[in-house]
Amino acid sequence: MSLPKANAFEPPQPKKSSVSPGRRSVKDSFTDTAGPKIKATFEFDKELHQRLKIAAVSEGRTMRQIVEGLIAEYLDSHQNS
Repeated sequence: MSLPKANAFEPPQPKKSSVSPGRRSVKDSFTDTAGPKIKATFEFDKELHQRLKIAAVSEGRTMRQIVEGLIAEYLDSHQNS
């Protein structure tokens, strides 16, 4: 009985992504680490949340990305108020 050579083993190849080009996978959506983050918990209208979720999915973005962008835009426009 002979043992396989040490270099004969090849690691498994990653699965090909089933995500359409320009879209993010679910895993990527939850592991976006663009910078230091804090967790903020707040309540807002259920219908508004649902609309935000639908917009995020249709744009291929996360709800967090949309909310962060809107907050930054608001603060930039009110910086000298």
